[in-house]
Amino acid sequence: MRTIDWVGDAVEIIDQTLLPDKCVMLRIHTVAELIDAIRRLAVRGAPALGVAGALGVVLADGDPDQIAALRAARPTAVNLAWGVDQAAAHLDEGRAAVLAAALRVRDDDLAASRSMGARGAALLEGDRLRIMTVCNTGGLAAVERGTALSVVQTLHERGRLAEVLVLETRPLLQGARLTTWELGRMGAPHRLIADSAGPYLLARADVDAVLIGADRIAANGDTANKIGSYALALGAERAGVPFIVVAPESTIDEDTPSGDKIEIEDRGADEIVSVRGVRIAPRRHPGAQPGLRRDAPRPHHRHRDRPAGDQTVTEIADPGTVPRPPGYAQSSRQRLSELMVAIDLVLRRDWNARAPRGDYTQLDSTKGVKVHYTGGRVDEAIVGDHGRCAALVRSIQAHHMDGNGWIDIGYSYVACPHRKVFEGRGLHHLPAANGPGLNAGHYAVLGLVGNSGLVRPPDGILHAVVDAIEFVRKNGSAGKEIKGHRDGYATDCPGEPLYAWVRRGAPRPAGGGDDGGGGGPTAPPFPGRLLSYPPVTRGQDVRTWQTQMRRRGWELAVDGAYGPESREVCRSFQRQQNVSDDGIVGPITWRLTWEA
Repeated sequence: MRTIDWVGDAVEIIDQTLLPDKCVMLRIHTVAELIDAIRRLAVRGAPALGVAGALGVVLADGDPDQIAALRAARPTAVNLAWGVDQAAAHLDEGRAAVLAAALRVRDDDLAASRSMGARGAALLEGDRLRIMTVCNTGGLAAVERGTALSVVQTLHERGRLAEVLVLETRPLLQGARLTTWELGRMGAPHRLIADSAGPYLLARADVDAVLIGADRIAANGDTANKIGSYALALGAERAGVPFIVVAPESTIDEDTPSGDKIEIEDRGADEIVSVRGVRIAPRRHPGAQPGLRRDAPRPHHRHRDRPAGDQTVTEIADPGTVPRPPGYAQSSRQRLSELMVAIDLVLRRDWNARAPRGDYTQLDSTKGVKVHYTGGRVDEAIVGDHGRCAALVRSIQAHHMDGNGWIDIGYSYVACPHRKVFEGRGLHHLPAANGPGLNAGHYAVLGLVGNSGLVRPPDGILHAVVDAIEFVRKNGSAGKEIKGHRDGYATDCPGEPLYAWVRRGAPRPAGGGDDGGGGGPTAPPFPGRLLSYPPVTRGQDVRTWQTQMRRRGWELAVDGAYGPESREVCRSFQRQQNVSDDGIVGPITWRLTWEA
């Protein structure tokens, strides 16, 4: 079901003021009716308003006064004016051209929602994630799927969602009325909480990430969103929880330099003193509602060349004008850049892991990592066949669950000769492989070598072990210790060759290491941002990547601009390397550019 669409000769919308009690479709034939629906929030949400603006120009039939009135109907939501402008640019070409432009806005929104969902899910590590959100950012805020709730839906579809904590969102209760309705329809587990409970649950470590939408993002990255976002941003910053704004590119307003220049909509006091028409405050009691305020955490903002209609997931960076508490040290930009660790992670679903038999014991932090080997024979053929690696990991899990009686594979992560890291129990979950009484001290990382067959670890395994160590340090609160299983436990594990390397401090080999041979160039440090198109990404990091791709024999311009040509070359290279061909140069593709 689409929230807004063009059907016949009218705009058709879901009347969101009647949800969740009943779902009624409204047919709108005039600009006046559309403005009324926008102002009373029958249609709402930044992307949906962009589509409404574009379709409204069709209804205006070229009347400049009606178009101007429509453009100003919701001053804080920049998407409305943007959508109007997209369609109005074709007025001289006739009504058919205006309608075609408006339908492109609709179709772009459909594509953007899916793209934002995939990008947002890729930013978040781990399974069984607990997500907090405010207001409504799902399909009701767009044509389908939405922005922040599109990320939630993607996580749910991939089996990575534990639950969603939905803030009720006073005064109009969009979270209670709309978001819970959408989550119920998609079958996603969720709980409704009071707005004021959000920061408390963040402080109690009951949340893995906060996802919100945006009404407007200023040129400097200041973000305006539903009242209450500011408190969540402060709480997430204090608790060290990722705080992510998910918004289409059309929400970025290059003409507004900063948040203090955003016009804030005054919705009046009636919405505060009444709930759905029932007064809850004493008569003549004054109310005040800021409605929408400049919730000042700034998203990392680099879009200077974006064509209309492109989309992104915008990561929150330095809090900007958010008052910083004493002792404030780490910005969200630093924290999110740390999530961009160059690790080629094979998720549990990708190696067909069995589901654990029970709940993991939570692991808040560790002293570091203990390195293991299999203790049995490992066929040397795994060096040339990654499929054999996956089969070996599955057999280890079966032995641990069926032979040892454990709830799951005992290792946190498993490193293979192809410099891939298999997800075992993962972050913040107690391993079982270190030995009784020792599991809480360290994560357990297995290198796929044994006591016969493949005994000496190829460089690919050593690189992968280091990748896993860096990953759990940056994202799993692991300390700096690197030890062998035999340290503190009576065992030969991890075997002499691997243990000798551990005792040297587990240095990273000089070469690329994905084929067991080494000797290739080592990639320069990942620049800390994704190289993607659209919009065009420009910078020296782009030029560095393009130069290396030319050295590898790929035909592309070395101009420092990551556009359509660079994206297509990237996709071809990714397919060649058997990694996700999303056309985005992230940590894995960056490393493979030099080391594959």
